[in-house]
Amino acid sequence: MSDFFVTETDTPRILPGVSLTGSTYDVFGDDATNDSAIFQIFDWSKAEWGTTEINGTEYRIPKLMNAEGVAGSEYVSIYGNTVEEYQQSLAASVAVSGSNMFFSGSLETQFGSSSMRRSENAFSRVEQVVKLWSIGLPPSKKLRELLSGSFLEALDGLPAAASTSEEQAEYKGFLDTWGAFYLSGMLIGGKTLFTSSVNKLTVDRTLSISVTADLSYKSVTGQISNEDKIKYASQLSQFASSSNTVKNAFGGNPALASRVFDGRVQYDEWSASVAQNPVIVRFDGTRPLTGVWTLCSTPERGKILESYFDDKWAPARSLELSHFPDVVDDLTVVVGNDDQPPVPDGYTKDDYDLNRHAGGKFIYLCWHKVPVSGLRKPKRVLQAMQVIYNGDKVPDGYSKINVDLNQGAGGDDVFLCMKQGEYGTDENILDVRVIGGNDSFVPAPYGYKTLPGDLNKGAGGDYVYIAYAN
Repeated sequence: MSDFFVTETDTPRILPGVSLTGSTYDVFGDDATNDSAIFQIFDWSKAEWGTTEINGTEYRIPKLMNAEGVAGSEYVSIYGNTVEEYQQSLAASVAVSGSNMFFSGSLETQFGSSSMRRSENAFSRVEQVVKLWSIGLPPSKKLRELLSGSFLEALDGLPAAASTSEEQAEYKGFLDTWGAFYLSGMLIGGKTLFTSSVNKLTVDRTLSISVTADLSYKSVTGQISNEDKIKYASQLSQFASSSNTVKNAFGGNPALASRVFDGRVQYDEWSASVAQNPVIVRFDGTRPLTGVWTLCSTPERGKILESYFDDKWAPARSLELSHFPDVVDDLTVVVGNDDQPPVPDGYTKDDYDLNRHAGGKFIYLCWHKVPVSGLRKPKRVLQAMQVIYNGDKVPDGYSKINVDLNQGAGGDDVFLCMKQGEYGTDENILDVRVIGGNDSFVPAPYGYKTLPGDLNKGAGGDYVYIAYAN
């Protein structure tokens, strides 16, 4: 990121964070990090400067900015039962209007693409912030006078309308290059991040996943009471074994930051070092990000740029960066004389034998999944299933998998039928599982529904059903 500061070694020194204030910011990148700043669009060397005292130290700061010491520490937790819910919760945590998937870039960093594609995963984030001071840049007509020459030329060079494809291409190029918002309110200090993708099917759900995530974070940083550590030992252990967790610390002494999750002593040592190397840790205030359209020469020109962002550019970026779990697009059944029948390439076999305890052939359900993104929607996915017996008619719109699921075990002839259709409705099936037991009532895993119809009907052995998640 380019800026206009010659030095920060003056006496008194410039308040850390001032050089970042007013930078344009990638709202589809990581949230509240120096790395997502794009370009310093203000030439603060032209501004009138003053001094302010923060936490007992005097600093220099442009008079158009305000700063306040806010020492302390606080937690923030974000949770989503699905990757879509998590994205929405993360975007809603920042005071930026609209329903776009802001800060989608942080998901790839914190969870990884493979975790986000698994429908059985929930997503949690625990953030602890060590606060030092806040910096704000209130709206002012004087700000336009401080714009850098290159940014001002690009802003004023936009067409007077965004109606034609050529005009819209210029607006798109501007936003692609410069970004749509500049930093106008942020908290400076240090922070720790504890982000987890959690298997909802295997984690202990005595407590909510978000509560267990909070306890897990406090455990590794030594901030949990001995009573709670003993009381929730089982939940903490299961959370650790059922989740993939990424731990990061930002700001402070790098060597101490690398040990911050080793216990309370290490956390306190890092926390005490934050003032040596403070960074942006959170957006702050009611207007932490301000649209660059507020800097246009007239309100009318600003409205054109804002409307293009709201109606065209942001929705397109949201669609491009949206994350979705994989969906099931096909089912098949494999049969063999042992528990290792050949499985078609790309398919996953459920290890529960559909003839379990009934004799006969070894029969297994297999499924195939396809990835989904905002720009890539599969044309055919699994939307419904139905079990039929003996000579029952195949339901309209369904196709029958022509394998008797009781093959070699006697009992009824049992067949599975499936309905496939175009992606885009709540009927899409994200996952299937085979469940069974010695009682006719077999509870489905958390978040799953049971498909009516015993796959072992009339053959003895286990009661066997298919469970599925939409």
